[in-house]
Amino acid sequence: MCVTEIGGRWFRAKSLRESFVDVVNNWIDTTPQPKPSNAAIVNAYDALLARAKRCQAERGLKPTVLAVDFYRTGDLVKVVAELNR
Repeated sequence: MCVTEIGGRWFRAKSLRESFVDVVNNWIDTTPQPKPSNAAIVNAYDALLARAKRCQAERGLKPTVLAVDFYRTGDLVKVVAELNR
C-alpha cells in the first residue's frame, strides 16, 4: 500500500497533483535502528521496482524520490534508471 500524505508544516497542497515531490518510502521499520539485512531484501531490483510502479499506479504520478535505508545495498540506482526511461 502507498500511503499518501499531502502537505505538512511548511507546505499545503490541495491535491497530490499540486505537490512538488512524490516520495516513496521503502524500508522495514526496525526501531531503534535500521538493519542492512532488511535493506538487501527491500532494495532488491524486483522488489523496489514493483513497489515504485505500484505506487505510481495507485497515485497516478511517477515517483520523484525513492527513499531507502542503506542506498548502497541493493539496486536503487538501477531501479531509478529504469523508472527514468
